[in-house]
Amino acid sequence: AGLFSILAFAVYLAARYLPRRNSSRVEGALSPASIILVSLAAALFIAVYIEATVFRDYGVHFYEWDISAVFYDAAYTRDLGIQPADMRDGLLAALSILVFEFLAYLLAFKIASFRKRLLSALSIGGLAFLIGAGLLVYGLNQRQIVNDRHEFLALLPLRPYLLLDVRHRPYIPVIPRLGAGGYPLLAPGQAAPVLEKKKNIVIFISDGLRLDHVRPDLNLTPHLFDFADQYPVIFPRRHYSASHFTEQGLFSLYYGLDAYNYHAFSRKRAPSYPLEILKRNGYITAMICGSRLNKYPTNHMAEALDRLIYPRDDDHALLLFHDFLQRRRKDRRPYFIIVFLYTPHYPFPTHETFRRFRPNLDENPPPLFESMDPQYHRATRNSYKNAVIQADDYFGRLFEMIRDDFEAGRTILAATADHGTELWDHGLFGQASSTFWNERVLVPFLLGLPGASLTDEQRRPALASHKDMWPTIFDYLRPDPFPAPETYSDGLSLLSTPAEVIKNRRDIFLAGRYFPYAQRINALVDGYHKYWFHVTGVTGDFSLRYEVSRITDPDDRPLSDPSSARACRFQKIFNDFENRFWKFLEYDGSN
Repeated sequence: AGLFSILAFAVYLAARYLPRRNSSRVEGALSPASIILVSLAAALFIAVYIEATVFRDYGVHFYEWDISAVFYDAAYTRDLGIQPADMRDGLLAALSILVFEFLAYLLAFKIASFRKRLLSALSIGGLAFLIGAGLLVYGLNQRQIVNDRHEFLALLPLRPYLLLDVRHRPYIPVIPRLGAGGYPLLAPGQAAPVLEKKKNIVIFISDGLRLDHVRPDLNLTPHLFDFADQYPVIFPRRHYSASHFTEQGLFSLYYGLDAYNYHAFSRKRAPSYPLEILKRNGYITAMICGSRLNKYPTNHMAEALDRLIYPRDDDHALLLFHDFLQRRRKDRRPYFIIVFLYTPHYPFPTHETFRRFRPNLDENPPPLFESMDPQYHRATRNSYKNAVIQADDYFGRLFEMIRDDFEAGRTILAATADHGTELWDHGLFGQASSTFWNERVLVPFLLGLPGASLTDEQRRPALASHKDMWPTIFDYLRPDPFPAPETYSDGLSLLSTPAEVIKNRRDIFLAGRYFPYAQRINALVDGYHKYWFHVTGVTGDFSLRYEVSRITDPDDRPLSDPSSARACRFQKIFNDFENRFWKFLEYDGSN
């Protein structure tokens, strides 16, 4: 309403003060300067609307990154997760608003020719009243928001400036603490822990695969369950990714660290200690990347590998994996390889063989305004399930290629996802915005350790995270000297950590996109609660200030508000998190 008042006021000023070529008010109304004013006001309205919508769905503010590239760079649009239909609908909405504004502009001058003074009074009065009233209503009511408070605050673009709100510093300048007393580095020529058992390591990653679709009753993933049932496989009951989007999820698998380290380590291009150990032991490291890695802020994780291979599609990825295996069997070098498939990422394309559920997107073009169409939602969910079936088939085919090596004890095999996918379960689609519903962050994780003798508790730990992978693998491989997990990781070994400790752990952290370089909601998880919270700043002694916006049980059912005794429990959990936060990071005083 305030923006429309600004528009009306701009129209009045254009009519009142801009020079006109003759006495015709209509010609004055169509003068270039006045049209520019109206267009700018309309553009401001459109920008605020689209900016809020993009952040809600994709977790990116216009002014945080250069997202103008979405209009000309298809790969960048894909990186952000923006769907082609969203671009189409947004541009149509913008065009409709511009047409409406222009018609309203002409109508205003039609009225002005008869009621010039009345129009000016209404414009100025409406401008003052609506802006003042809006700020007053916001100021009086925003503190009453408890649940979803920070989701609401983060959504408002340029909130501290446009709404005169108290500004917390959203940017925490940190750099990695490397070397002695921090994250370990292997200097050139420095001796590395020696792996006596040089087992190959294959990591199968399926983009966007959520845990609740990997259930026996759904019968979508028979190959994954056959693998878990027949072999020594760790398959946690609840396994969390490190975040809700790809780069941070992969980072945690690379490093064994919480994802708040991602940006600092990326900017300094700090190497992964586990991967460096493998390289020093003669491993070839590689990734077949069917799901393109975002290059922002850097593509250092891809470049850190000896081989980076981009296939045409997921079928081609398996062919490339087969070729990679043949070369390794000839040169007999141990290897570490990530096979990162695009399936089941949107738009969930599948081969005809796997289209068990109908209607689906492969056979039904999306409607014009798809986000509001229930039939489109149904087709999308069906397509996702079909894509899960296809992803499971890819896993089955990959396992057949290495089955002999696995059964002979030569190869470790892990299967997981970078993050999950929300299918309007809580009103949104995708995974890019900073919300931590289980559909976005609970993922399957199967770690096959050939020859391992696993107890039932080790096979099915209660609570795990991506950062646990390397402590568990190294516990299995036992390098000499053995690197204690706490010296290079934020995770736990799922082999040697007592089951009761794993069940009651309270160190699982879910990072909001770009945190701590942007002000985002995060979450901490223990065996009983999920705490959504917001870091609001850093004190002089480097303590982190926070506010809690939501507390749920592990199934996302809301519990009492943050002022209850549960908030006291969170304080203890937060203190542990704060200590971990500064474990491998330090404040960058020069920034």
